Amino acid sequence: MPLHLVLIPVLLASGVLEVLLTVLYFSRSSDDFKIYPPRARQIGRIVRLVLPNSILSGALIVSASYFAQTWLIHPGETTALELLADVIAVLGLYDLLYYLMHRYLFHEWQLLRSVHVLHHTVKYPTAIESLYVHPLENTLG
Repeated sequence: MPLHLVLIPVLLASGVLEVLLTVLYFSRSSDDFKIYPPRARQIGRIVRLVLPNSILSGALIVSASYFAQTWLIHPGETTALELLADVIAVLGLYDLLYYLMHRYLFHEWQLLRSVHVLHHTVKYPTAIESLYVHPLENTLG
């Protein structure tokens, strides 16, 4: 089965889940379960930036996976141990590189600091607001 026929439905399902969780978060019925006190409803601000960044993230994932699938995916069988090692290696490498990018490029390098400041304007961050970043930062990430 072609990779994009798997990736696109998974990303669409992820997007639907993201929307449902955002609606639940902004509903008053979830106020009793929040860590931070209820804040002014700022859904418009989040939607204007998070929605395009979600679409951009999905497009980057699909296009990178599609064009690099011969390099990323090997056609042979994989054991559970090999899969586990691949997952650990990829997540470890991703976290290390993302940390280095965040720490040095976005906090130390003046050119990208002005891009990254948007991310730090969120006073009470939530999971959905992890995509509340400048599109350039999203693309680099």
